[in-house]
Amino acid sequence: MICQGKLTPIYSVDFLASLFKYINFEGRHCILLVVDLEKNIYREWVPMGALVKCLVGVFSIIIVFGTLFIALSVPDIQDIFGIAFGVSIWAFVLLLFWNYKGIKIQLSTKELYVRYGFFNQKSIQLNDIVSCETIKASFGRYSGIGVRYGIDGSQAYTTSFGDAVKIIPSKGRIFVFSSHSPKKICYIINKTKSAN
Repeated sequence: MICQGKLTPIYSVDFLASLFKYINFEGRHCILLVVDLEKNIYREWVPMGALVKCLVGVFSIIIVFGTLFIALSVPDIQDIFGIAFGVSIWAFVLLLFWNYKGIKIQLSTKELYVRYGFFNQKSIQLNDIVSCETIKASFGRYSGIGVRYGIDGSQAYTTSFGDAVKIIPSKGRIFVFSSHSPKKICYIINKTKSAN
């Protein structure tokens, strides 16, 4: 911790990643150096698939032109509520698309963290993973994309019907998530587990 030019060591480690935060300590302005003790060894961003982007675009165009058609064809006070309803549906669809625009994957030396939107996140300790496999997130298994439950009881975060990682934990539900590099993720998980 550095306070007004004075260095106060909290602990010393080889730092893997650092973040500076300004804090107020005993009435003095200080800079706190926070060290990440868990090394992030893999990060990936998996954006929404092209099919979903096209569907959202087509749906948006239909809503916009439908709302404009209603507004221009019959200028009545009741149609204003229809227009407001159409615009609110369009805004809701865009909000959902923005929220579920992709999957964030982080793999550290101790845990796997997967986030899909604001409300869907999963953290699994590497010690709790029994096995890691590569699969295809097929329509037959998950009946769509997004946050899904498979016919085998697994939970999935999928952005397309492509490659995915299947995590079998020691307890709880099987977890599947989309990835561009599922073989690499499984290799890293298995190698990290065997090193620990």
